[in-house]
Amino acid sequence: MPGQQMSIDADLNMGFIDQAEAQRRRKNIEKEAGFYGAMDGASKFVKGDAIAGIIILLINIIGGLVIGVMQHKLPWAQALKTYSLLTIGDGIVTQVPALIIAVGTGIIVTRSASDGNLSQEVLRQITSFPKTLLLVGAALTGLLFFPGIPALPTLVLIAVVATVAWVVYRNASNSAEDGTAPADAQDAAQPADAAQKGEDDPYASLQVEPIEVHVGSEWAALVSQPGSVLMDRIATFRKQHAQDLGLVLPRVRFKDVARLGQDRYEIHIDGVVCGRGEARADRLLAIHPTGRTDGMPGEPTRDPTYGLPALWIEEHQRAAATVAKFTLVDAPTVFMTHLTEVLRRESATLLTRAEVDRLLNRVRQNQASLVEELIPTVLSVSD
Repeated sequence: MPGQQMSIDADLNMGFIDQAEAQRRRKNIEKEAGFYGAMDGASKFVKGDAIAGIIILLINIIGGLVIGVMQHKLPWAQALKTYSLLTIGDGIVTQVPALIIAVGTGIIVTRSASDGNLSQEVLRQITSFPKTLLLVGAALTGLLFFPGIPALPTLVLIAVVATVAWVVYRNASNSAEDGTAPADAQDAAQPADAAQKGEDDPYASLQVEPIEVHVGSEWAALVSQPGSVLMDRIATFRKQHAQDLGLVLPRVRFKDVARLGQDRYEIHIDGVVCGRGEARADRLLAIHPTGRTDGMPGEPTRDPTYGLPALWIEEHQRAAATVAKFTLVDAPTVFMTHLTEVLRRESATLLTRAEVDRLLNRVRQNQASLVEELIPTVLSVSD
């Protein structure tokens, strides 16, 4: 479950899914957790009842043989036949309550993950799959070939089940022709509809994220991993930024852009490029305090944050670079330093009217009279 939650958060941060799709997936995980929790407790109860039934059967047949042979002086064959039949009959009678309990347990388990009415939920689950009803009808038809089965009640049950299956199948066919679908099918098709909506709706392409980072393929794979260290560092920075400046930054979205190659990235604020750079995931950035780069083999570059001369070196050169007084920075730190500086510099741009409204609403929870006195009589939100 935690892995699925982190996967949803990673997809949301990358922009692969929207907020509505993320909420739908989280709701499905909650249903799944509720189902397994209820199933664990209920199955233990049913398991105990089944074990008790088996023990009772063994006691009946063994005890019956002992009593029949030793007390009633019956032959072994007659005692085995008599008490086996009695044990089977008693076992069937005792297993009927177990069957009822098992059916009730199944209803309770499936009910635990639903918010609807119990009777409506049972009816919906029974009529959701016509093939299941057809299998029940086929099983009832097979019972007619066994001797001793009453024909009239069985035929009535077969007719009822077949009629319900036909009605459900017809309604499902009509829904498919009309372009509508049951609730379960709509939930399953929602991700595809959301994907098509981005193509059909021209306004979807005009939506601009407040903070969006375009990354190459190498970084896209890193940030999309569940439990990404980089995403944790971004979350920590957002909290620290809120404590320092009182401004809660919007969520940082990542977008995989093929034209950037593997290691390059661009930081967009409201659709405008405010910073770009390169961070080699398999290298270290070496920066000397004096700004010199001679005397150390490596790929010349510049620090994307401050523009200082630097080198990209390999991991095996770490010891030599440390001896030469180079400051070594790994790729995630290079990116985070650049991102934090850009966001601090563009904080005024990110303080929008909507963000001011949210801040005022939070202040209104504790200082309602002060906010009502100042806004809008003395100051407006735009001021």
